[in-house]
Amino acid sequence: MASRGVARLRETILYVSNIPWTIGNNELKIYFTQFGKVMKVNLVFDKNTGFHRGYGFVSVKDSETTQTILQKSRHILDGKSIEVKAKEH
Repeated sequence: MASRGVARLRETILYVSNIPWTIGNNELKIYFTQFGKVMKVNLVFDKNTGFHRGYGFVSVKDSETTQTILQKSRHILDGKSIEVKAKEH
C-alpha cells in the first residue's frame, strides 16, 4: 500500500488550454500518449451547451513524461496551437 502512495506522488497533472472544439478526451489522450503514459484526461464541459470549454487536465505517469511534454516548444492539435502548463497545487 505504501508503494501505491509513492507512485501517486510522481503522477503530474497538466493544464491544457486553447483546445479546439473538434478535439475530445480520446484525441487528447492519443496525442499526449506519444510522450509517455497518460493516466487520465478530463476536458471541462459547459453543462448548458454540452461543448467543452476549451481547456482540461491531463494526468501523466511520471516527471520524465511531464518534462518531455513541457520541453516541446509547440503543441498543435487540429491545426491549432494549444497551451500546456504544469498544474500548480
